[in-house]
Amino acid sequence: ADAWILLPLAAALIGGGLGFPVWAELVRLVRRNRYVVHRISITARMTLVATTVLLVAGAVFFACMEWTGLMASMSLGEKLLNSFFASASPRTAGFNAIDYGQAHPITLMGTDVLMFIGGGAGGTAGGVKVTTAAVLVAVLIAEVRGDEELLVAGRRIPGRIVRQSMAVFMMAFILIAGSIMGLQMLLPQFNSHQITFETISAFATVG
Repeated sequence: ADAWILLPLAAALIGGGLGFPVWAELVRLVRRNRYVVHRISITARMTLVATTVLLVAGAVFFACMEWTGLMASMSLGEKLLNSFFASASPRTAGFNAIDYGQAHPITLMGTDVLMFIGGGAGGTAGGVKVTTAAVLVAVLIAEVRGDEELLVAGRRIPGRIVRQSMAVFMMAFILIAGSIMGLQMLLPQFNSHQITFETISAFATVG
């Protein structure tokens, strides 16, 4: 319930999770002069947009799932604070202000998704990275629309990047699925929600 602890932590987690390349571009934009035109890269743009979307969506999801559950005894401000922190933390450090052992199974599933995606490339976050997820979402949208080329913000995404994103996603999925099945056989006393949560947490280097 202490905003002076949770908000600075969340800011540090978000900042570190953006990645050093994104921060380098933002610094160049701040320091630009009238003789040099700096155009933010598509990687930085996807990282910033995806991070914002995940923060908002994660906070709304957690609030909807635990408003009358884990956070039932909290004030309105504390509920909003903890929903935001529960959205920011799983993609990087894994700090928690609530007891995940008492969380709803669907809350754990949503947290699994955040941990699996992670943060920006070249940063302190784990996971498959938000750019990988963003490229795959763009591929899905382009395929549904029947587009011949993959365009994001008016820029063409090369096929090599798409293949890399798909390869990273599939390798991560296979590794996690295999680990979950192995642990489920070795540790039958734990349910599938607990095994999945711990496996993805380990994969994404989330505490």
